[in-house]
Amino acid sequence: MTTIHRARAAALIGVVAVAALLAGCSGAGTAVPTTTVAAAPSTAAPSPTPTNPPAPVVRVPSSCDQLLPQPLAEAIADRPLEEQPVAQFANPVFYTDARVGALSCGWVDLNERETGVEPGVVIRIVPGVTEDDYDDYVSGEAWAGAPPAPEISDTAQGSCTNGVCGFTDRVGAYAVSLRAANSIGVAITETQKADSIDAVASIVAAAATWADPEPVWQPVGTTLTGATSCDGLIDPARLVQITGTELTEFKGEGGEYSNSSYRSAGQVGAWWCSWAVARSTDTAGVFAAVLPGGASYFAGSSAAEPDKGWSPIMDYPGEAYGTADGGEVAVLVDGGWVDVRGPGEVLPALVDEVLGNVGAVGG
Repeated sequence: MTTIHRARAAALIGVVAVAALLAGCSGAGTAVPTTTVAAAPSTAAPSPTPTNPPAPVVRVPSSCDQLLPQPLAEAIADRPLEEQPVAQFANPVFYTDARVGALSCGWVDLNERETGVEPGVVIRIVPGVTEDDYDDYVSGEAWAGAPPAPEISDTAQGSCTNGVCGFTDRVGAYAVSLRAANSIGVAITETQKADSIDAVASIVAAAATWADPEPVWQPVGTTLTGATSCDGLIDPARLVQITGTELTEFKGEGGEYSNSSYRSAGQVGAWWCSWAVARSTDTAGVFAAVLPGGASYFAGSSAAEPDKGWSPIMDYPGEAYGTADGGEVAVLVDGGWVDVRGPGEVLPALVDEVLGNVGAVGG
């Protein structure tokens, strides 16, 4: 057995949950006279009232250490790896998978970040995925044409080609994916392919033992209703009225431009869209996005782009921030994050319109 296979074999040890039921026995005897004595007042402390976590929580009943420990990832990649840093994004909808409680685990070679490809291994497990959502997603841009992978399961798909292995499957309410990549121009070896398949198969087997995921975390109190289409953010007729310009829907959530995996946006009402004056010449125009329950992600996003010069602004519900150039507003309201970009002279009207449409109190 090679060193790589020994590392893989050690890392693929599954976790088996065993439940024991304890039964008590009681016996019947001759009744005897008893004297009733008043019970002393209880001095036990009352049970604490469960508190709602301040931000979204993972809904996958496992961990990266169990499913993709570092030694296993390094065995697959055949190189030393480091934990993948948490990515930050300007578009709120990029955080949707985390918002719905997905588990993401990544080990990469940070020495090659400048090439645009991080060699390594990344898995993602998204809870709450229906059969329809899964089928729609894997038949789209992300996995179109992926062949069956019977070595993993009857429903798994994926392959290894051009230096990258990619596999996906759905087990119950959980969608599972793995991506293993080599340096640019370096082909995947047969050993790496076998190790990748074994890793996915192990995760799929573990997922088959999991109970259904807990309900999606929600902020306390009022929550944004969100949107499920571009029209749900801004009606086309209102967009023309506000901007005075005939704009064309350019890109949006859904299809090849989805920023969420396995249609997870539908679990929380997350959506984004951009409109342009002409599809061929202008991609700026107007942008709007909403992530209900995603207010906690704005801090990391804004810190990652200090050049935008975010600062607090007034006249909006909740907390609002604007960029130094006056072209973007982020509103954190009812536990959610609403982001709108557009021409400065009409931006306040655009923000008010979106806030009202996504159910913000005072929007």
